[in-house]
Amino acid sequence: PGVTIMAEILTVEIPQDITQIGGLFTKVDDLKRVLSLSEQELVPVYRESTVDMNESPMLFMEAVNPKKRKQPHPSFSLV
Repeated sequence: PGVTIMAEILTVEIPQDITQIGGLFTKVDDLKRVLSLSEQELVPVYRESTVDMNESPMLFMEAVNPKKRKQPHPSFSLV
């Protein structure tokens, strides 16, 4: 599946009109995601939790669904 996804990402149609340039932005976003994943070396991160749901439901929900912090993306230029 990873090879198919890469082939889809790297297949880019050259826009014939300025109104079609939006399709390139999605490809750039996809390439940024691939770069970010390769930088993280595709290592899954697991977190153990010992929170008791009856003791504190809010702490339990935080352990199940932690808030994600935004990661800075490296700048990218088509030039």
